[in-house]
Amino acid sequence: MIKRVSYNKDDNCLETYNIIVPGLIDFHNHLKFNALPRAVISSKYNHRRDYREAAVGLEKAALEFEELLGASDELACYAYLFSELKALSGGVTTIQGATGLSQKINPCIQSNLVRNIENPEDFYHSDHSIGPKILNIVDIDGWKKDPEKFKLTENPNVFHRIFLHLAEGQLDHTIQERADFLPFVFSQAKRFVLINTIGLPMKDYDDLGKQGASFIWSPESNITLYGITNPIPLMIDFPIGLGSDWSLTGSFSLWEEMQKAYSISQKLNWNIPPKRIFQMATAGQEILDLPIGELKVGHFADFFLVSQKKERPENPYEYLLTQASRKHIKLVVIDGKPIYGSYRAIKDIDPNFQHFRKVSKGRCNNPKYLRTEVLKGYKFKTLKKKLGKAVKKVIDNNPGVFFTDSQNKLRSPSYNLFPC
Repeated sequence: MIKRVSYNKDDNCLETYNIIVPGLIDFHNHLKFNALPRAVISSKYNHRRDYREAAVGLEKAALEFEELLGASDELACYAYLFSELKALSGGVTTIQGATGLSQKINPCIQSNLVRNIENPEDFYHSDHSIGPKILNIVDIDGWKKDPEKFKLTENPNVFHRIFLHLAEGQLDHTIQERADFLPFVFSQAKRFVLINTIGLPMKDYDDLGKQGASFIWSPESNITLYGITNPIPLMIDFPIGLGSDWSLTGSFSLWEEMQKAYSISQKLNWNIPPKRIFQMATAGQEILDLPIGELKVGHFADFFLVSQKKERPENPYEYLLTQASRKHIKLVVIDGKPIYGSYRAIKDIDPNFQHFRKVSKGRCNNPKYLRTEVLKGYKFKTLKKKLGKAVKKVIDNNPGVFFTDSQNKLRSPSYNLFPC
């Protein structure tokens, strides 16, 4: 935890010219699918159920990959670790979406890598005074199948936030869904984190926001799948978090999702300030009531360093959204411990450099290194090889669903996660 934000002359301080940024929070993701490359979406959908129920195209491929992970705990571990490494390389220190597979792989999720919103132990104080369970409901269908599982309680240690896909589709295709579930959501609005609500009427946004609900915005995936996204200017005064969704239709990482959000804002003349975009990627206290996303006393020491030009940018937020990229990240620190970064940045904080290994591919002037313990004994080379074999099998079994290597530079797991 951060104990003090001040400077005394007797402190052993590290002076840096880099921009110091609070660790980013990916508020919505599906980690188990993030080794898959970008999918080809030839036409827009009316509702989330349209591609899920069809069981063809990207949904068939996703289900096939999920079956492979379900049949092998080792492969499932590789998939989750890969997704967390992918997030880490973009400055993410907390992520949502580590759900949906065997409990046997919990040790992989509970690694020393990024914090998982669904894992209370990642947020516990030593006295367990924080860190209640956060319940993730993938979609309305889960609620229909087992409503008792999601029965609310006033005990904050049972759960205090429910992540819910709601009204994900065109307005006239969400009428029944809204009629069935909005009354209950309104009754407990402060507990809900509502995902991809592009099919809500304007009045519902306003009413839900005023009653304390939070919203998750994934613009890249929204536009790719449905051709529309949330009316952010009408929601701007309410808690909004950014999520990169999944690799098939969303951004490669939250960093690119922030840049997409800013680009859309400019294109549609919303003119959302860059600082407000960053707030959407760091709103841990506001949305989750957890001590993350800010560099202040009582919060976790999660942050990263980004190199800048010789001339200090007038607006660092705008610089990060328009000129910097993941390759400019020099160091990522979680809970005060350097996890990933360049040799010089790590060495300045942790002299015991033998705990790190090079992970950047090829030759470069400023390669990246990773703390070896975060891989829980797995070798990164083995991870890429076995996961890559599974991904190739899914691609080969589903011709035309994914962009080819020549079309898609963000292919993975062969893609260089750690640019330098």
